[in-house]
Amino acid sequence: MIRAFVAITPPVAVCDALIAAQEGLPQGWRAADEAQFHLTLVFLGALSRPDLEDVALALAALRGAPFRLQLSGFGAFGGAEPRTLWAGFAPCPALAALQAQVAQAARGAGVEIERRRFTPHLTLARTQGRPGRVETERWIARHAGLDGPEWVVNAFGLWRSELGRHGAVHTLLDEYPLGCPGLNADGPGDVPRARRRRLRTV
Repeated sequence: MIRAFVAITPPVAVCDALIAAQEGLPQGWRAADEAQFHLTLVFLGALSRPDLEDVALALAALRGAPFRLQLSGFGAFGGAEPRTLWAGFAPCPALAALQAQVAQAARGAGVEIERRRFTPHLTLARTQGRPGRVETERWIARHAGLDGPEWVVNAFGLWRSELGRHGAVHTLLDEYPLGCPGLNADGPGDVPRARRRRLRTV
């Protein structure tokens, strides 16, 4: 089984801004590695290779135009005991539309996708021990109003995630450029199985 997700990866300038934001993290937080920076569109879970190839084929049939995206604000998941610090994004209807298309394509390929509100974010840090609540709230307050670089999103990718002792290792399996026609005018569900998309071997 292959643990996989669909995501957008930020360019170097955005990664640099995220690394700068990680400076001065309160005690008890572990900064995410630059190689793990991504904006998850859909988490697919653990799939067999044939099922993953069906998803890849469905994603390849999607259409969409490039769009602009900007980092905006910071926050935390976990309520009174936050577990994850994240960077958010300015409202972007094109991003929401792409996420909905990806989720629909995955469901059409037979994957059960958890139905939850899409909250676009990039993970900055995770808890390591018991971080101080007051210090964490102060860090978030200092960064909450900050905006990061804007960039043009012109592709999204299908990624493999392997869990290890020192965190997850992500490997790109396939990439889908925006602004290109789909493989089939009738949509992903009508693409013949004979045209199965070949994934990179990892």
